[in-house]
Amino acid sequence: MKHKYRNYKRGNAASRAGINADFSRARKGRGAAWLPAALLVVLAALALLVLAGLYLAHRPGGRAPAPESAAAPVAGQPAAPAAPGNTAAPGNTAAPGSAAAPESVPQPVTDEAGAAWLEGMVYLGDSNIKNLIEYGLAPPERVLAEPGIGIDSVLGYPYAAVPGVEGYVTVPEALAIMRPARVLMSYGTNDTELYSAEEFAARYAEAIAAIRAASPDTLILVNAVPPAGIAGAEKGAGIAAFNAALAELCAKEGLGFLNSCEALAGENGLLREEYQAGDNFHLSAAGLAALLEYIAARPVASAV
Repeated sequence: MKHKYRNYKRGNAASRAGINADFSRARKGRGAAWLPAALLVVLAALALLVLAGLYLAHRPGGRAPAPESAAAPVAGQPAAPAAPGNTAAPGNTAAPGSAAAPESVPQPVTDEAGAAWLEGMVYLGDSNIKNLIEYGLAPPERVLAEPGIGIDSVLGYPYAAVPGVEGYVTVPEALAIMRPARVLMSYGTNDTELYSAEEFAARYAEAIAAIRAASPDTLILVNAVPPAGIAGAEKGAGIAAFNAALAELCAKEGLGFLNSCEALAGENGLLREEYQAGDNFHLSAAGLAALLEYIAARPVASAV
């Protein structure tokens, strides 16, 4: 075509007309060649669009409808609930009648916290407390106890052994050296036939005052007189009166009173058989373990 273009510029009118005719036939030939291909491309694109539309319309969980505009609330009708997962805007208050969440919910005492509470405890008492050593429930250095003693022994009987101290000392003297974080006093089983409830409480108050003077920073907890078994049921009324007097004394002195009879006694008020060591008065290993579990579960409540 290049030489024809040169001839077109140099030739006469007749020759230029012939060249123009050649150009026209060439363009028509090219158009006839690509029109069918273009038509096929267009048809294929349309087919793909149709198939895509059918797929989107029928696939599972297809397109969600467009969100509707929020309608204004109608007077007398409740507002529509918020969509699941939506939260109220900050500062919104609960609807009238709904339960508001408490600011703080006390959590149950964990085993670790209970064990830590018992770890700093020194136990004072009679043979039941002494048996904490026998059953491996407390180390000897944290038990100041002696079989057969009562509340008067706290002041007048040097039965306490303190590591590094020769011989025996009284409970206040021992605590003045040890300065424990807390002590549990557990007396009374051997006092029910000696004193009235009022006399017993008065002697308990004297012992508490002596312990406070010896170790002012020590927290003092008072355990209830343990219940007796069926053979000792005649002591039940005396034990109940003693414990009522102890509860009153602790409320007056601001001390924690542990009514462990809740854990140790059955529905009849007597010591559970599984917690008896065989003589209706002494606690078995299971009974002493239940006592410690009761104490461990009440570190806050007992520290009134």
